[in-house]
Amino acid sequence: MRPGIPKSALILLAHLDEKEPMAPRQMSRKFNIPLRTVSFALKRLREYELIVRVPNLIDMRQPLYQINSEEVRQLRKTLEEIKVKAAMHIRAI
Repeated sequence: MRPGIPKSALILLAHLDEKEPMAPRQMSRKFNIPLRTVSFALKRLREYELIVRVPNLIDMRQPLYQINSEEVRQLRKTLEEIKVKAAMHIRAI
């Protein structure tokens, strides 16, 4: 079983743009998060397939990452379903 998503990963996920991929070093500077923490967060987000690695055609040594729109959309849908079911359960009690 995979461990939960750390807070740093959620921060990155909230700030990443679906259209503009970013390198880890850019994320570190832009969001004021240590590079090591960014790397750890990216690893977790990739495990859950919430982000995708995109080749950097300018500098192949520095991969870029962007949101996996379909997976994030599915996650939001699942969360909404859970909220609805929880609300129905609370009303039943």
